[in-house]
Amino acid sequence: MIALAAFPLAVLVLAFAGPQDWVFVVFAALWGASNGVMTIVRGTVPAEIWGRDGYGGLTGLMATPVLLARAVGPFFAAWLLAAMGGYTPMALAFAAIGVVALASFASAVWFNRR
Repeated sequence: MIALAAFPLAVLVLAFAGPQDWVFVVFAALWGASNGVMTIVRGTVPAEIWGRDGYGGLTGLMATPVLLARAVGPFFAAWLLAAMGGYTPMALAFAAIGVVALASFASAVWFNRR
């Protein structure tokens, strides 16, 4: 959960802390650490929650929204930048998406424990 929470935190640090060198270091550390941990989690948690049967199909289904978001993300970011006139709305949108991802993961874990 901490690793997933670091994604929106990293974006908010980058958006609101100002253009100092330490900001970029903190952003890179948060983003890199959370991305590294989430890479491992994406490979292990589905098998723990739903079992090993159909693991390949399940992870393929899980990868679909990620790949679609990566394809649409640059267009969405450009639209927000043009429509809102700055990077702050874009950073807030990406942070909100990260919070939704955290809530989704937390609910999946919570329902699995029941």
